[in-house]
Amino acid sequence: MLANGTFSVIIATRNRKIPLKQLIESLLKQSLLPKSIIIVDSSDIFENSLEYLSELVTHIHTSKKSIAQQRNLGLLNVCQDTAAIFFLDDDTCPEMNYFDKMLTTLWSSGAIGVSGLALNPKRIQRKKPSGLQGTIRKFFLLDSNKDGAVLKSGIGIPVREINNGWIEAEWLIGCSCWNYQKIKHIQFEEDFKGYSLGEDLIFSVRARKLGQLIVDSNIILQHIEMLQNETNIIQKNFMWVYYRFRLSKYLDGKFQFYLGFYWSIIGRILVSIFSIFLQPKKSFHQIFGIVIGLGYIFKASLKS
Repeated sequence: MLANGTFSVIIATRNRKIPLKQLIESLLKQSLLPKSIIIVDSSDIFENSLEYLSELVTHIHTSKKSIAQQRNLGLLNVCQDTAAIFFLDDDTCPEMNYFDKMLTTLWSSGAIGVSGLALNPKRIQRKKPSGLQGTIRKFFLLDSNKDGAVLKSGIGIPVREINNGWIEAEWLIGCSCWNYQKIKHIQFEEDFKGYSLGEDLIFSVRARKLGQLIVDSNIILQHIEMLQNETNIIQKNFMWVYYRFRLSKYLDGKFQFYLGFYWSIIGRILVSIFSIFLQPKKSFHQIFGIVIGLGYIFKASLKS
């Protein structure tokens, strides 16, 4: 088990001064303290004299408005002798012994990466697929009953069962802990913009080639998911298509992935079409975003 000062924390943030301040204050009260807390801030207005700053905190401002790029910048500022790193979102609320629990699981399991469950107390917890809708989603490789899986379509299924012990997973959520000495040569996709949907899945798939990934379902991280910065539907569906397609670079069974990938898109479009009468604006935006993503894939294939 690690002692104080042998791990670092990277937080990508943008225009969230109050929740960021609350997060830093909670981290400085943890039972284990990190070697450094690296804030990579792309806020429109940068304040480098915030009241929570301490000798543990490094506050970097960047023009890169991208979670993926900001995390890469954070990795560049980690001391090379650091044993473990944490990635945290700026709208999370870790319990007092969060670092202690995560590091205990990391070193006890021998895994290369560990996460807990991130739950939003203001939203209904995601359930396993059931009924007719669940059957349709499973048929089109949009969902699965298997927690922690990466489907042939490239869709990551989160762990949904609370207090079920350690679960070996094929990917980890963005708020996670890693054996830094084993993954320090891995970076996030540098051209992902904004919310960078799927950056954690691709990072996980690459890291999993080096070691085991574990989700400790006994560790719960409150993730408020601030509404003011939610990505619009068109942009989100564009990223759901184009960014997920990038996973093909790191997979061995590319043909199987392509089949599953395009099959899931057909399913998503059909679901959107059937929803047009109930949610016309949302459905059209979903389809439009998917079409834009497919267009980017087509352009990329012409260049290669």
